[in-house]
Amino acid sequence: MDSDFECLHRIRRGDGGGLDDLMKRHGDALYRFVLKSTAHPEDAADLVQETFVRVFRHASVYRQSGAVKTWIFSIALNLCRDRARRAARRRWLSFDSGGREGKDHGIGELTLADLSPGPAERAEEREIERMVAGAIRDLPEKLRTPFVLCVLDGHAQAEVAEMIGASIKTVELRVYRARQQLRATLLPWAREAGIF
Repeated sequence: MDSDFECLHRIRRGDGGGLDDLMKRHGDALYRFVLKSTAHPEDAADLVQETFVRVFRHASVYRQSGAVKTWIFSIALNLCRDRARRAARRRWLSFDSGGREGKDHGIGELTLADLSPGPAERAEEREIERMVAGAIRDLPEKLRTPFVLCVLDGHAQAEVAEMIGASIKTVELRVYRARQQLRATLLPWAREAGIF
């Protein structure tokens, strides 16, 4: 199988199969990443498609300064940020706090395994999912993005540092602060709910 860099060479030569191979390799992971940022499957699919359109358009200007996968995820991250800024501007201009682009422009719902068939247990699990997803969504963007990429998506800190244009130490610190903030937010609720 060709390397990602070889796929870019193929795209530069006009071979659309290079883009197809990149989409097959990275499309699913990219979709999951973008979905956590947008929380809407249709928006995530649009952003993934736009990401690969930009990869195709800019394949000739890519310089081998890092992994192609990192470059692709960086493009997607920038598109997610642009969309969030536009949505915030629209909400501010319309003074509309509700609707589809309300508080849900952050990370999507997390899915926990349904270990118990009882309706009460399932309702409790859904409440936990909502609380955790909400706490992650409420993190400042500069903490949320490294946390999602490193902890939820399993990317290496060095890779995330390259994606967001920060040092590895900065990524490590932001993930640590995100964990602290999540702990501070969720622990009182968990104690009150009798989970801990």
